[in-house]
Amino acid sequence: MKIVIDAQFDVHGVQIGEQFIDTSDPVLPQQHGAPIGTQYASWVLFLTHMNTVAADRLAGGWGVVNQLPGEAAPMTRWARLVAAANAATADPTIKAIGLSGV
Repeated sequence: MKIVIDAQFDVHGVQIGEQFIDTSDPVLPQQHGAPIGTQYASWVLFLTHMNTVAADRLAGGWGVVNQLPGEAAPMTRWARLVAAANAATADPTIKAIGLSGV
């Protein structure tokens, strides 16, 4: 399950990048900061930590507010992830984490 949490667009509105979590891949790309320093880690460990420690979530940029195409209103990156992780069709592994803390 791919969950897009942010996207970047050029001045013409063409998408040129995106940030996402892919729950089908057990290991996240290299992460910086708590709880894992500069190591590779499972997205389950990373998100479980971020769900628990709001200060690390904010330091990690999860509080950035924006609006992606098709969304009714702006939301934080974390709120977008929480909504996707708790949807009826969400991957059972990410749903089991019980993300909240919006």
